Amino acid sequence: MKHPTPSSCRYHSQRSIHWYCESCLLPLCTSCKPYAEQLPMEVGCPLCGKAMQERAAGVDQADPIEIPGKNATCPPALVIAALAATVGTVGFDSLPGLVLALPLGVLLFYMMVILTRRAGEGLAHPPSLGDLIDIDQIEYGCRILTFGLPFILLLLITMAATSTALATLTWLAAAAVLPAALMTAIVFESPRAAFNPASVAHVVGVTKRELVKLSLLAMATVIAGAGVIALAGDGAVFVRGPLAFIATMLALGISARVGMIARTHRRRLDYPAGVARIDRPRRPEPALYEPALMAADAEVLLRENHLHEARQLLGTALTRYPDEPALNALFDQLVWETAGPDEYRNHLERRMQRLIRGGQVAAATELWQRNSPSLDNWVPRLSETRYRLALELDELGDHQIACRLLLSLPQDDRKFFHIAEAWMEAARILEERLGDAPRARELRHFVQQRFPDSAERWLAQWRPRRQSTKENRHRSPPAAAHG
Repeated sequence: MKHPTPSSCRYHSQRSIHWYCESCLLPLCTSCKPYAEQLPMEVGCPLCGKAMQERAAGVDQADPIEIPGKNATCPPALVIAALAATVGTVGFDSLPGLVLALPLGVLLFYMMVILTRRAGEGLAHPPSLGDLIDIDQIEYGCRILTFGLPFILLLLITMAATSTALATLTWLAAAAVLPAALMTAIVFESPRAAFNPASVAHVVGVTKRELVKLSLLAMATVIAGAGVIALAGDGAVFVRGPLAFIATMLALGISARVGMIARTHRRRLDYPAGVARIDRPRRPEPALYEPALMAADAEVLLRENHLHEARQLLGTALTRYPDEPALNALFDQLVWETAGPDEYRNHLERRMQRLIRGGQVAAATELWQRNSPSLDNWVPRLSETRYRLALELDELGDHQIACRLLLSLPQDDRKFFHIAEAWMEAARILEERLGDAPRARELRHFVQQRFPDSAERWLAQWRPRRQSTKENRHRSPPAAAHG
C-alpha cells in the first residue's frame, strides 16, 4: 500500500518537507538537514540510513514505478514503436528497410534522450507531441543524440550483412553498453562523455547494480528475440514486426528508467535538478558541514527515542569534532536522559577540563552555570578547573561565588600548583569587589607567611595594577568647554 507523503516536516510543522524516506515515512525540512541541499552527495535517513528522496518545490512527485510505464506508452512513443514494427515487417535486410531504418533510428534515439532527460528532472507526466517539438527540446536532443549515431551505423551494417549470428552479437554488445552510455551522455551533458572510459566507469561505479540490471534486461531481450526468430524459421517474417514493436517499447521504458536512476544518484553524479547549464555545487571541506549534519541526525534519533544509535553517532562525531558546541550539547542531553546524576557530573567534569585545556574557559563556565542549579550547586572536583572557573566568574561579576570557590580549594592537592595565587586572588576580590579589607589583609598575611615567594611574585604584579586603578578612579573629568 502506498502511503501519502505528508506536506510538512515532522519536527517543524510550519515548514514544508524537502527530504522524505520511503522506508521510515520520515519527512524532514531543510533545517533538519542543513547544507544537504547544497552538497553533491546522497542524503541518508537518520533512522534507517537509506538514501532519502528530495522533494523539490514545483516538481511533480509520482510513484517511481509508474514513470517508465507512463512514458513508454505515451502517444509519440507508440507511433515510433508502430513505425519500427512496420519497418521490421518489411525487413531490415532489404533496401527499403535499410533506407527507413536510419531516420527511424535517429527518431528513436531522440525519443530516448528526451525521456531520459524528463525522468531525470522528475517529470512524471508523459511527453506530448508539443513537448517533443519544443525548440529547447529539439536543440538539446539533437546535441545529445549524436552519441547514438555510432550505434545506429553499426547496427545498419550488421543488418545489411544478412548474418544472423553477427547481428545478434552486435545487438548484444550494444544492449550491454547502451544504458551506461546514455546515462553518461545525459549526466555530463556531452555525447563525447559516452565514449570516455573514465566517465562511463564513474557513472557505473555510482549506480552499481541498478545500471547493470538494465543492461542485463536489454541483453536478455536480444537473446529472446533471436531465439524466437530462429524457432520461427521460414515464418520469421511474421514475427519481426511484433518483436520490433516490443523491443522499441522496452528501449523507451529503459531510457526513462535510466533518467530516474540518474536523478536518484544525481548528487554523487553531480547531476543538477534541471539539465540547464548552471553552476554545479562544489563539495566543501567536511569540517564545514559534517558537524551540522551529524548534530541534526542525532537530534532526530533522540526525538525518536533511538538512544543507542544516537550515542553511537554522537560518539563518532565527537571523535572527529570534539569542540563542536552543537554536538557536545546534544551529548550532554543524551547523558542527562540516560545516566544518573553521578555519571552526568563526571561527564561535565571531563567536558569542562577539556574546554579549559583548549583555552575555552568562557564555554566551560557557561556549561557549569547552566547545569549547577539542577545538580544541587555542584562544583568541579579538579582544583585547576575550579580555579579557572572562579577567575572567569569574577570577570563576569559573580564575585561572591568566585571568592567562595577560591577559598574552598584544598591545600593538600599535590597536582595543583597555584594555591598561593588562588588565595591571593580571593584576597583581592574581598578587598576590591566585596569591600572586606580587614579579612583581605588577614588572608594576604597568612599567604605571605606560608608561601612567601609565591605571594611576593603575585604582589609585584598586583600593586602596579592597583595603583593604576586608584589613579584612574581619582582623576577628575575634563572641564567642559564654554562657547
